[in-house]
Amino acid sequence: MSAVGSSFELVGALFALHNPSLLAYLVRTARNPAIAEDVAQLAWLKVLDLSAAGRPLPADTQDFRAALFTIARNAFIDGYRRQHFETRTVRLEAKDLERAAESGEAAHDPLLSVQREVVARHLGRVLAGLPTAQREAIALWQEGGDIASMANRAAVPCDTFLSRRKYALAKLRAALLSAGLTSSLLCELNI
Repeated sequence: MSAVGSSFELVGALFALHNPSLLAYLVRTARNPAIAEDVAQLAWLKVLDLSAAGRPLPADTQDFRAALFTIARNAFIDGYRRQHFETRTVRLEAKDLERAAESGEAAHDPLLSVQREVVARHLGRVLAGLPTAQREAIALWQEGGDIASMANRAAVPCDTFLSRRKYALAKLRAALLSAGLTSSLLCELNI
């Protein structure tokens, strides 16, 4: 009992010492105090699990702090970044992909054709409003190929090409969302 009790007392002392700075770090990382508190709790639970399992905690204060922050960072990435990705991507079943490839009845739906035309015009206006370098990056990216060859064709370094593409896509996404076009609607319109 005394070994377990002293282990929990040690974790309690470490909590009092490091939790305020851990929470400040996680609030900056997550940009949400509630998420920061959840992640901090997960990190401290992991520390308690390690302690209860008899695994030694780093003796040096700075080493413990580094280990704690690493545990918290990994918990944030595992729990919240992946969750963010999962909620913002669309996974299609094989039958849905086949149906889209066949483009049966949807290709002849007049409402879908009109909606596609409206979206295409809006997208054309947004593309025309992009700076020339960003518009060129989107055109090269649409043609396909690897990043190095696209950067060579644009006569810029790879990082510059990727940056131009990133900012262009962000502007396109913002313009489409401000026009009320959601990713689900765009998928529905097959765009």
